[in-house]
Amino acid sequence: MKNYKKIFIIIICFFSLVFCLQNSTILIVKYIVSNFAIRDSFFKENNIYNKGTHEGGTYYFAKINDYSQKIKTFNINYIKEKYDIFRNLNPHQSNFKIEYQILKKLENLSNIQQNEKKISSIYISKNLKEYWNMSCDNYMPSFLVPSISNIVMINGLPSRNKVSCYGHELEHGYSDYYQVDKKYIKKDLTNDQLCKIVEDYNLSYVYIIAKQSGIIKDYKINCNK
Repeated sequence: MKNYKKIFIIIICFFSLVFCLQNSTILIVKYIVSNFAIRDSFFKENNIYNKGTHEGGTYYFAKINDYSQKIKTFNINYIKEKYDIFRNLNPHQSNFKIEYQILKKLENLSNIQQNEKKISSIYISKNLKEYWNMSCDNYMPSFLVPSISNIVMINGLPSRNKVSCYGHELEHGYSDYYQVDKKYIKKDLTNDQLCKIVEDYNLSYVYIIAKQSGIIKDYKINCNK
């Protein structure tokens, strides 16, 4: 009887080990192919129609399938060749260097103290085309600021005259803004105009993100002074 118990335990341990190795292998492969697919996108043409959840998403999943197939067929030379290319990838020298800088700025702002976030805002110039062309979906970029930084955005409404690949201009909650007569403002706001908005919402600071000499800069305005 004791031998049966030992055999049963050994079998259970064996299959547990097999399943653990199988799941670990799947996770590692998924990590590799998704990482490759993301890095591959940096070499695409910087065209608004290649970005976003439509064409950009389709390309991403196509590369996922492509790299997965190469691993399944043990095409080691192809994987090694791509690895040698991708490991030297520098986003700051890629076709999307400005977009990368913008997202890094937002990531950095996400690290400020929570109590300061509650009284802060972010403003991005309408002239910063790389931000507003971050996706072929015209209504998506406005969500990048709050979703990444967890800070409220000022003057974030997109233009309704611009063609969107998604096209649902009254979705994403935009209809609520239009119902209370919020307007798209094309011109850049002055510091005084920004502070007036900040004060109306009982905030204190505004972080302005802009491009200067091809480099993304951010600076902070204290509207309490």
